[in-house]
Order: sequence, then structure tokens, then C-alpha cells
Amino acid sequence: MKKIGILWFVVLLLHVTAFAKTTDIEIKKGSVLAYSVREGSKSFIYTITIKEWDIDNRKISFSWQTNEKPVARKGGYSLARYNSITSDEFLVGIGKTGTEEQLTDDQTFVVAPAYLNDYLADEDEEGDFTIFENGKKYPITSSEAEIKDFQEKALKYNGVAIMGGYTHIIPSAKTPELGFLQESTNDKYILAYYRSATLTMDILSITTPVETASSKLSLPPLLKTKPVTKTMDPAKMAAVKKSFPMLAAVETYDVTDGGKDPKPFDETYDFRQTSGAGNPPSAIDCFTADLQIIYKQKKNYGLADMTETLDKKSLPASAAQKLLKVYLDKEARSIPGYKPWTHWKFVRKLNESQRYQLALDLEGYIKQYGFTE
Repeated sequence: MKKIGILWFVVLLLHVTAFAKTTDIEIKKGSVLAYSVREGSKSFIYTITIKEWDIDNRKISFSWQTNEKPVARKGGYSLARYNSITSDEFLVGIGKTGTEEQLTDDQTFVVAPAYLNDYLADEDEEGDFTIFENGKKYPITSSEAEIKDFQEKALKYNGVAIMGGYTHIIPSAKTPELGFLQESTNDKYILAYYRSATLTMDILSITTPVETASSKLSLPPLLKTKPVTKTMDPAKMAAVKKSFPMLAAVETYDVTDGGKDPKPFDETYDFRQTSGAGNPPSAIDCFTADLQIIYKQKKNYGLADMTETLDKKSLPASAAQKLLKVYLDKEARSIPGYKPWTHWKFVRKLNESQRYQLALDLEGYIKQYGFTE
């Protein structure tokens, strides 16, 4: 069943509701993916470790091993430099023991091939690709396959039981079936499960290294107590909500959904709040401060030729749009500021027209109240 564009658009508008029960998954260097595998009559655990995950420089490689007894298998894969552009072959199965296989530009492993990835991201109208299962070939035509978005899958993420959001693909021939989890920081899709008559792979857990926030602000050591977030004066908040409703949503936005979706790293704001180092006086002022920080480091984010200028009471809407786009183009960990994860998530949950309105609200807010750090 071919995906219908208008339905996909409506689902995107309902993104927050649709994913209320799922947890974002981050993949990076050092992440470990554990799959339960049934291969013929054998059952075992198949563990994949991310050796390289440098999306910008197109370097991705994996090592893998099984827990089979008496002799475990192990090996590795390296993806070719341009796999994210040209690949349409997806390899499943255990791999060749004792070797690190160098794949071609047409091949991927664990990561969805380029044509499928673009289709799942709604960037292409077709996502035809071919599965290679230990030498067996299964062509998959997206126009004939049934695609089910926004499915939920139970697994463990950093030791915590979660529901991960995934896309289910069922070819017209009904076999093999497979699903892909969406990785939160790079718009990549990784294998959730695979089922054929001769091979089953089902993800059990993902463990991703946790680091402190990547920020140019100094970080006091060790966060020991839960920070109390500063809030805007009620009278001012009422005026802001009336004049700048899209921006006002930042003030009450809870990136953790009441603790159901924990942050993958503690933010600079948290460290500073618990240590008494000082923070902007409200969530909205924290957001505008972060945009100002990005502006001051604009050459690091592809904005060196930006012609607009910011001052104490000026943030042009056109400049705000460019600064907001950094949250769409970069990983949260690579963005400086007080709350990189919170603001990254907030901006990404908006559609294009909402982000445009947010830029207009930012211009008006700064003109009236100015930047506060």
C-alpha cells in the first residue's frame, strides 16, 4: 500500500500526540545494539558496537560478535563514504567471521539504505531497495509494500524499558518483514527487526554513552540535585502569551514529558541552576540567550555570511529563522547554550509555518523586552 502524502502531512501535524508514549533514541560512537537472532535452528544474541558514527564526514563502521557456544563469531563492517547518497542494497545476516567487510557505495548494514531512508523521511516518492540475506536476494518495491508509520516497539535504552517509535515494512509477498527505528539526532533509520523463513533479528536493547552537554559555557562539576526552573513573572507572562503565543509555549515546554522521557544528557542550565552560578530569568529568556550564543559563534554553524546583526533590542525575523535552522541541521550535543537539548526538541516539533511564526514572535519579543542573560 503506497503512502498517501496528505495523510503523512496530517500525521506530522499530530507528531507530539502520536509520539507521546515513545522515547527518542540516539546513536553515536560507542553505542551498543543487542539483537536476539534465530538463524536456522540456532538462537543467540548478536551484539553490534558502533566504532565510527561521524555523519558529517561520512564515516560509519561497526564491530559485531555473537554469544554462541562453544565458539562465538565476530567480525565487522565499514560503510563506503557515499552510502548515504547512492545505497539501495541492505545487508542482513551475521557477516563473515574474522574480517571487517568493506562495503560498496550501494550497500548498507544496520542503517537503512539511502533510497529507503529518503522515502521514510518523506523526501522521495519511491524507496525501492533490495535485501541481501546471506546471499539471498529480496527486491522491495515501496509502491507495493505496506508501510506502517508510528508503530511502537518495546526495548531497553540505557538500561531503562522504553517504547521506541518505528516504521514497519511489509512487502507484497509478505516475506521478509522488517522495521526501522528512527535515530533522533541524524534522521537515520536503524534496523529494529527482520523476519524471514530462515532468519529473525529482533532488537533487544541500545546502550549509548552519556556525556555532559556540549557547550561553550563553563560547567560546574557533578549535578547532585534536581534543578528548579525559573519562571517568568505572571503579569509579564500574560502579556507575552497574548502578543507572542508561539514563543510563549517555550515557557511551559517540558522536554521530559513529566519525567517519562529523560534527557540523554544534563544541560548547562541544570548545572548552573543547582550550583548557584546563575541563569536567565525565564525559559523564554534562556531560549533567546541561546540564540544569541549561536549567533556569536555563527561561523561554526554555516552562518558566516549572515548579513543580519543582533543587538540588545534587535533580532530580525530573518536572522531568527537562520538561527532556528541550526537546531534542524545539527546534533543537539554540538550546539552551545544553556538548554541545547530542550531547544533542539522544541524547534524540531514545530512545522515550517509554526517556525516562521516563532521567528516573528522572537523579533517582536526582543524589540519589546530585549535580550537577558
